[in-house]
Amino acid sequence: YLPLSYSSLKQFAVSPAHFLSYKKAQRKDTAAMLQGRLIHKLILEEDLLLEDFAVYNGRRAGKEWTQFKDNNITKDIVKASELDMALDVKNSISNHKKANKLINGLTETEKYFKAEIDGVEFHGYIDGLAKDYILDLKTTVSSEPHKFSRDSWNMKYHLQAAIYCKVT
Repeated sequence: YLPLSYSSLKQFAVSPAHFLSYKKAQRKDTAAMLQGRLIHKLILEEDLLLEDFAVYNGRRAGKEWTQFKDNNITKDIVKASELDMALDVKNSISNHKKANKLINGLTETEKYFKAEIDGVEFHGYIDGLAKDYILDLKTTVSSEPHKFSRDSWNMKYHLQAAIYCKVT
């Protein structure tokens, strides 16, 4: 079940069965995960957006829908409203002086790594690297400090940060 990753360790923290299910790729994609991928792509690799996403506004049934799905089998399909929401997030970041500076200071995005930590093989993608910082873009339900702090702990972002610090 090697190499390990932040995501696989996060699943193991729930239970060994969750870990095994994750490693066997028995996971369900959620609307929140899709939205997160879309936001990541827009902010970190906007030039590659159309390679990974397609926008469909029609009814998701019938011949036209089936044809669209078949023509975009390797892409995530989103509604125009989902793309608009992701663009709003991107614009908010662009208009935030500190966040925009962090994004624009990146020298690499979506950087794949494969490394050993204490003799155990790990791999993953780091959202962004700069000369003096590592950036991991997160979406959240609430930006209220106490709620975000709790959610960060529950999502084990500290574990992800530790892995990234070890491999860079």
